[in-house]
Amino acid sequence: MKSTEMRRVSTLVILFLVVLPLQGCSPPEQASEVLSMTDVGYVVRVDGHKPQLRLISLEQDSIMVHYTGVTVTCPTWSPNYDQLAYADQGKIHIRSTGQMTNTVIETDFLRLSTLIWSPDGDSLTFAAQRDLHQGGLDIWRLDLFTHNLQLLITCAVSSHAADSCDSPTWLPDGRLGYVRRVETRANIEVFDPMSQETEVIADGLRVLPFSTSFGTTDLYGSGIYSSLSWSPDGARVAFVGGRGMFPNGAGIYLLEVASRDIYEVTPSGIWADSPVWLDNVHLIFRSVVWAEGAEIAYAHERSGYEAQNIAIININSGEVIQLTDIAPPSPFVISCPFTIPKGIEEQIVSP
Repeated sequence: MKSTEMRRVSTLVILFLVVLPLQGCSPPEQASEVLSMTDVGYVVRVDGHKPQLRLISLEQDSIMVHYTGVTVTCPTWSPNYDQLAYADQGKIHIRSTGQMTNTVIETDFLRLSTLIWSPDGDSLTFAAQRDLHQGGLDIWRLDLFTHNLQLLITCAVSSHAADSCDSPTWLPDGRLGYVRRVETRANIEVFDPMSQETEVIADGLRVLPFSTSFGTTDLYGSGIYSSLSWSPDGARVAFVGGRGMFPNGAGIYLLEVASRDIYEVTPSGIWADSPVWLDNVHLIFRSVVWAEGAEIAYAHERSGYEAQNIAIININSGEVIQLTDIAPPSPFVISCPFTIPKGIEEQIVSP
């Protein structure tokens, strides 16, 4: 990263900075070697407090904490790391770190997914619900210069919430990948904006229902088969798939694009979601663990038994390294893992 770009990013973090070590964060040497050029970040929410954007610096064995605005979706960096975007109650916020300005774009969407920057940084792509008669989400693109909205992919063809698309992500070849769900089935598709052609690379994925603690069928989970993340070389797609059983109801699966083979990569004994590629071999993800008693609690009660952590897995060896070690019950809600080039935290000066 150019030094001018790093100065822009450092301006953002100086806005709300608090620096503190976090107990329980003692990553092994292997993780430090893997992340020698990258820091890992995530969002922490505590009841009654603003969300915190945290960066893990493995070399310093500490976590840098930056306070963000109230966000509904995960914050995402622009390709040059000079802007940060997120959505909040139908509004799109774009924070310019170089000029310390915040642009708010009003939309009439009822729901917005996490915003995805285009490779050239000129637009944002997201899934959204426009009106109450539309149960699911379509995929849209917002031009950041004109603020014009373009409907890219129509998915919500009925009022049924199961007819929907989400998890848009730009591929290395300039195409757009996403998940399309129709009732209890899901496809992974790729859309070419130039040719307007769509390729289905995985179809008929079965959306498993969540189960209550007593085994009765609950609602089908809209989060199952989601969080698409393409490897940097475009050879694999990581995504969240459902196992159908609590407390290990979600895991990270890989789709080999060439062979179309699908297999689970995370151990069956842990809940894993939100995959993010570090390189072509390592994935950052969020893990969830529960205290004793969660297995007999109702679903709405389980937040009092759980703790979220950030981990990294080597997809070749299956080795999992915990980057944080928070035990349940935890007052923190961790989400939105991301990676960012190392060196940004070195620009920070504590106020």
